[in-house]
Amino acid sequence: MIGQGPRIVEEVDHGTFRSAANSSWNTGEPHCSYLSGMIRNGVVQDLVLLRQTPDGWVLGDDDEDVALLPNGTDPKQYTEGDTLTVFVHRAADGRNMASTGIPKVQVGEFTTLQVIALDQYGAHLEWGYKPDLIVPKAEQKKDMEEGRWYV
Repeated sequence: MIGQGPRIVEEVDHGTFRSAANSSWNTGEPHCSYLSGMIRNGVVQDLVLLRQTPDGWVLGDDDEDVALLPNGTDPKQYTEGDTLTVFVHRAADGRNMASTGIPKVQVGEFTTLQVIALDQYGAHLEWGYKPDLIVPKAEQKKDMEEGRWYV
């Protein structure tokens, strides 16, 4: 930003970086426990197992926000009240979905990712999580190429 000096960037993991301009990122924590009380999409966070449903575990936070950890996504047995470190994303239907699988990059970070497929929707990037991360054609300044790596 203009007038605020250079942006400071810290390496989170080999080849993955995030902005350190937000001081809350400087906790040294590998996930965003600093955001307790608010479920955030696109980041790893600690949530409490509230109840089990036919679809899976409902996880929550202090603000009564919830996310679903679907059945079959993690073979471990849990107990109501346990705290679980999960990655949260928004499903196509708008619900918050949780997973114990951790992607290579999160919101607020950047890294190099490889294009693994191209289709009518855009470029599919491999980020260690399903579904693939998609860069829509309309958001590509230059057409991306399969097999190439991009930041």
